[in-house]
Amino acid sequence: MSRVTQPPLPVRPPKRILVVAHDPGLRNTRVSLLENANYAVTTAISDDEALKLLHRGNFDLVLIGRSASPPTQPLDQRINEKYPILPLLKIDTLDAEISPYATRTIIAHPGHLLLAVQEMLA
Repeated sequence: MSRVTQPPLPVRPPKRILVVAHDPGLRNTRVSLLENANYAVTTAISDDEALKLLHRGNFDLVLIGRSASPPTQPLDQRINEKYPILPLLKIDTLDAEISPYATRTIIAHPGHLLLAVQEMLA
């Protein structure tokens, strides 16, 4: 009896996510959640750092929260202008206006975050 061997399944690299969060506690929580779900995560602590990383890197999704001090031009708008096809997930408060520049806006909740990321990268 001969044994049929299957070719190995291709191993796909994990999806790359850029997490932009000024608050270290929020940043660490989001990174842990995403890394536990097998995403490759890079972090930025400022809008300028995020834009530099986007220029140098190749990301599948950008995750941003509210800015500590809102700039004249919001980060989601700046990213959308430079990288219009890059998916952008914005975390905001319930009473905030929905960003016209983000691909999707969600309310800050770990369960919402992971589900939204999974849906956007499927």
